[in-house]
Amino acid sequence: MKFQEDEMKVIGEYSPELMVAKTIPRYNTPLTAKENYYRMFDPEKPCEWIPAHCDCINFNPMIIPDCKARGMVNEVNMLEKGQEGGKDMFGLDWVYEENVGGSMVKAGQYLFDDANDWKEKVVFPDLEQWDWQGCADRNRGIYFDTDRVTEYVQFTGMFERLISFMTMENALIALMDEDQQDAVKDLFSHLCDFYDDLIDHLHRYFHIDMFQFHDDWGSQRGPLINPDTIREMIAPYLKRIVDSCHKRNIIFDFHCCGKNEALVPIMIECGMDQWGGQAINDFDYIYNNYGDQIVIGITPYDCRTERDPEKASQLAQKFVDDYCPGFQKKPFFAVMRRAIPEYREALYRDSRIALGK
Repeated sequence: MKFQEDEMKVIGEYSPELMVAKTIPRYNTPLTAKENYYRMFDPEKPCEWIPAHCDCINFNPMIIPDCKARGMVNEVNMLEKGQEGGKDMFGLDWVYEENVGGSMVKAGQYLFDDANDWKEKVVFPDLEQWDWQGCADRNRGIYFDTDRVTEYVQFTGMFERLISFMTMENALIALMDEDQQDAVKDLFSHLCDFYDDLIDHLHRYFHIDMFQFHDDWGSQRGPLINPDTIREMIAPYLKRIVDSCHKRNIIFDFHCCGKNEALVPIMIECGMDQWGGQAINDFDYIYNNYGDQIVIGITPYDCRTERDPEKASQLAQKFVDDYCPGFQKKPFFAVMRRAIPEYREALYRDSRIALGK
């Protein structure tokens, strides 16, 4: 579809969300943001513009204890300042640090230091005790069942869950200790069953479009864990989570902090749909080598820091010129939550013109 100038007419506003200070204008687009986003995963239907984070809405309801514990509730009933933290779904206390916008398990608290003891210490939550219907009733049409992609974020995944249970040091040892490895695998298998049930509830009550799974594997310099260890100890269980999403037509979005270029092949082997990593990664290398196998989140030039409207528009045009020629064969999404409105407007307009030829 060729670009038409009346697409730039603002016909409404998208509601703001966590980490986004202002409302986002809704343009008169030829497709809904959700339809365009899903086209990244359908080679038969080309995208009409570069999808971006503003085409999605995070939905992290209060009824799921992890959301409050991690200080990341995003729904009609938002947290008030000072309410962040508390017990997660497994009963562990988290302490929220406002200065960094995140939380950690309370110092000195853990369930076990040997993975073989997990069955005696871990109590899985009963999902039926949570008020799914009440939450759905107050959020429908606002945070889900809209024309944007609804994404639920599971902040504590597989390796991160192990860390919360037994500390970082003990978790790393357990992945490599032959006397603990079978117990870790058994725990991860039970977590897969639990997460499958959680995804089913999210699908039935909230009709989520995307499931973001947090499992940080890297440091500032490179992977924390040997790739062979990840392939043996973590990847088979992550693939089960991916399969849980795909059988319900849910996009699997991986959140994995650290410099992790070397681990992208493992993400692909697990069948993950997309990964938006930190800016310390070499995304040109990742995109050029793996962009036809996994959708990558790429941060447009200086979009988080540029506040001059004219310069922002120029940067958006350059980004489109550099990346749009190969977009239909290697689609990606733009990571630009903090961009000024002029940047978002220019990226939409310029990518619509480029992809609509």
